[in-house]
Amino acid sequence: MGQQELLDAAIRSSEGGADPYVFLRELVDHGDSFIDADDRAWAFGYDLVSSILRSPVMAKRGIHGAQSFPRFTPTQEEQLKSERPADGGFLPSLDPPDHTRLRRLVGLAYTPKAVDSLAPVMREVLEDLIAGVDPHDEIDLIQAFAEPFPAQVIGHLIGLPLSNRDVFAALARESAPAFDSAAPFEVVLGGLRARRRSLDYMSELLEDRRRSPLGDDLVSALVSLQETGELIRHEAELVSLVTTMYGAGFQTTLHMIANGIVLFLRNPEQADALRANPSLATQAANEVLRVDTPIMNAGYIAAERTQIGDLVLEEGQHVTAMLGTANHDRRVFEDPARFDVTRKRSRQPLSFGSGQHHCLGASLARMEGEVFFATLLTRFPRMRLVGEPMRLDSFRMRGYEMVRVVLEPRADRSS
Repeated sequence: MGQQELLDAAIRSSEGGADPYVFLRELVDHGDSFIDADDRAWAFGYDLVSSILRSPVMAKRGIHGAQSFPRFTPTQEEQLKSERPADGGFLPSLDPPDHTRLRRLVGLAYTPKAVDSLAPVMREVLEDLIAGVDPHDEIDLIQAFAEPFPAQVIGHLIGLPLSNRDVFAALARESAPAFDSAAPFEVVLGGLRARRRSLDYMSELLEDRRRSPLGDDLVSALVSLQETGELIRHEAELVSLVTTMYGAGFQTTLHMIANGIVLFLRNPEQADALRANPSLATQAANEVLRVDTPIMNAGYIAAERTQIGDLVLEEGQHVTAMLGTANHDRRVFEDPARFDVTRKRSRQPLSFGSGQHHCLGASLARMEGEVFFATLLTRFPRMRLVGEPMRLDSFRMRGYEMVRVVLEPRADRSS
């Protein structure tokens, strides 16, 4: 098969719950990039993807890359346009100077000191979640741990009241398909409507915070800055910025830790290696991110005519950088299909992007993975999958809808 056929096969297989990497590894073996029939550029090789992510001429132009490819009828495109909310502070769609201004502002919440200070919070949240389940019963890992754990942590960081975090988690989950470049029309439409509801809900929360400021949380600080009209210029920018911080800090981590537990349970020797050597926790989190990348691609628009590697791009041309495929480039990662927490590597996976749009919460997500994997695998060494995990019906978002497990199987019970 050619590259287009391999990409199509990967998308079809992932939407059916199968493994797209069988096709994606072959795709990158055929070459680092190709231009499709609609003049869209696709980049696969690690070095090329890395260069695109770092290139100063790769722009967003106010549209999230995964939404930027017209692929529906004109009527459907008009309906999506009418439903798309005004995301004035949606960092993934902004270019400098607005992107630089807002990124520098929220980056203060993700300093190494700030992230390190959250480790006790992570452990406390996880202990409370563990205490709330019977380890001998079948549970859905997503509902019991993978969803509430990052939602509680990011809620603590930005200052969301505990009573609201479940609501925001549900809205963040429903919004995600709006950014999936391969999702069908009705799914994208539903995602945009959920995004609008989440923005409305956040607007109400921020108004409550103005009336009753806490004084020592990020949301209160941002509300104060918005009132000065300097660093945050208008209300829509503030609402979108805080909503995006919450959604990004929750959704990717959810999929990372669920993907990781499935990988460990299917490769028990790797779980044994981590239990025997807890210092492998950081390597383990990076290997999970590499093998089963939570966000498969990032979209850009060429701001001017340029050449990156062998790829020549015209001004205005759309570019999709395939993060997941780059993470399986055999020239960089030997035997890329193999999950190995002891893997020696000279370069990191590109799962959180790179350059000016590198994920601000990358260090926080990695730490959450380290704490989550080490705690659950050490506490429950006999944890077992029950049945086949159910994959999300998505190519861009690699994760699971349901992962049934038993944390501590009874002696008389097979699982």
